[in-house]
Amino acid sequence: MNHCTLHWYRTDDGGFAMPLPDNGELVLRPMGHSWRTSGKICGVTIAEEVHPSLVDAFGSIERSMERDGGDILAAASTEQQWTSTDATPLQAALLSNLLGTLEAEAVKDRDKAQMLIDRLYRCEYSPSAHVKHGRGEEYSEKLMRRCGLDSAGIQESKNRDGGA
Repeated sequence: MNHCTLHWYRTDDGGFAMPLPDNGELVLRPMGHSWRTSGKICGVTIAEEVHPSLVDAFGSIERSMERDGGDILAAASTEQQWTSTDATPLQAALLSNLLGTLEAEAVKDRDKAQMLIDRLYRCEYSPSAHVKHGRGEEYSEKLMRRCGLDSAGIQESKNRDGGA
């Protein structure tokens, strides 16, 4: 998926994780010479499986997305043709995972939304982040500060775009 909001991020253990809307996530973790897959797609928990290779692990994840992630895949397909400078629905959903719905809705610009998504998720999966995994306002503020962001940037976006 070129130019799509959905990205794989490197995890602290050498694996990969892809955040999904509604606090979903796909995870590939190395286990010696094998790979373990797990995740949650559209509220459906993906059973943990061990695969002999990274290629097999990605194949398993791809099949899970095809089976359970129809709405996400449709949104990703729509995003491929998105020509507006506004944030995409997928971007809003991913920002909502970390910032909460009201803060996420304040980010109107597509480029700014993608920058926030990339910085926040890299920070979440980074070994140097040292931030508890959780959700909520306190978590979001700590994570944003850790990533060199602040709510002033989001507030500026609200004011410029006419938000509350």
